[in-house]
Amino acid sequence: GFSRESVIGKTILEIRPETALRTIQKYGQVALGGPPFHFESFSREQNIFFEADIYQPSDDHFAVIVSDITARKLAQREIITKNKILENLIIEKDKLFSIVSHDLRSPLNGIIGLTGMIRDETESFTNDHIKEIAESIHTSASSVSQLLNGLLEWSKLQRGDNSFNPQALQLSTSVRKCISIFSVSANAKRILIQCKVDDAIFVIADKLMFESVIRNLVSNALKFTQRGGQIRIGLSTTEGDMVTLSVSDNGIGMSKGLCAQLFNLSSKINRKGTEGELSSGLGLILCKELLEKNGGNIRAESEEGKGTTFYVTLPQLVPSHEYVKNILS
Repeated sequence: GFSRESVIGKTILEIRPETALRTIQKYGQVALGGPPFHFESFSREQNIFFEADIYQPSDDHFAVIVSDITARKLAQREIITKNKILENLIIEKDKLFSIVSHDLRSPLNGIIGLTGMIRDETESFTNDHIKEIAESIHTSASSVSQLLNGLLEWSKLQRGDNSFNPQALQLSTSVRKCISIFSVSANAKRILIQCKVDDAIFVIADKLMFESVIRNLVSNALKFTQRGGQIRIGLSTTEGDMVTLSVSDNGIGMSKGLCAQLFNLSSKINRKGTEGELSSGLGLILCKELLEKNGGNIRAESEEGKGTTFYVTLPQLVPSHEYVKNILS
C-alpha cells in the first residue's frame, strides 16, 4: 500500500514505526538462525491478507517476498464455514434418524404383534376382540403415517424443496379449516375446541405451511388434554406489524425444563398423550422452521397439571411492514 517513493532508501523504523519492534525481531531470528522466516498477517489499512518470507541472501542485506493471499484466505474461510454447516447437518440428520427409528419401532412392533395374533388365533376371536385389535392397529398405523409425513415435510424444508408462496391469509378461515379436521378426534375425547379469531385480521404467510403449523399444535393439544378438557384458540396480541395467535389447553402441561427443550432437535422428547398417543417432538421443530421461513416465530408457556399455551407470531398484513413490502414487491 506504499508508493515506491515513500519506501525506497528508508528503514523499517521510518516506514512502519508502530510495527518496527515486531518486524526487527523477525529479521533478527533470520540473522541469528539462518533459515527464512515465514509469516502471515492482515493489513487493516489495505483490507488484505498477505504472507511474507524474510531471508538473508548475503551478510549485508535481507530480502523479503510479500504476496497478497486475500483470495486464498477468503476461500479457506468459506471452506471452513461450509464444513461447519455440513457437520451440523450430519449431526442433525443423525439425531433425526435416532428419533425416527425409535418412534417407528414401537407402533410397527405393535402392528406386527397384533396382525400375528389375528393370523394365528383368528378362530378364537369374537367380533369385539377383532374390533379392539383393529382399533389398535389403526392407532399405530396413524402414528406411523403422522411421523412419516412430518419427516417428509422436515426433509423437504432442509433441502429447500418446499414451494414457498406467501399470500394474504384470513386467520379465522385458516384456523377453522384446521380445527374441522380434528372434530372426530375431539369428540372421541369429549374435548371442546373454542376459536375466537377476529375475521378482520389478515397475515402474510404460505397457506400450506401455516395450516401445517396449526394442525400440529391442535393435534398436540388433543394428545395432552384429558377427556372433557378444553382447547382455546384466539388472538393474544395484535401489536404493531405482528399478530400473535395463541393455542391453549388445560391438559397435563409440562415442566419449565421440558418446555425449554421443545424446539431443539438435540433434545429427546418422547412423551405419550393422556391415552397413550405417541409423540416424537418432530412436529414442533417443523413448526418452528416453517414459521421462521414465513418471518414469524413460536414460543411456549406451560405449567404441570394446568396446561400449555403456544404463541404463534406472524407478520400482519399492513403496508408498513418491511417483510410485507418485500413479499408484495
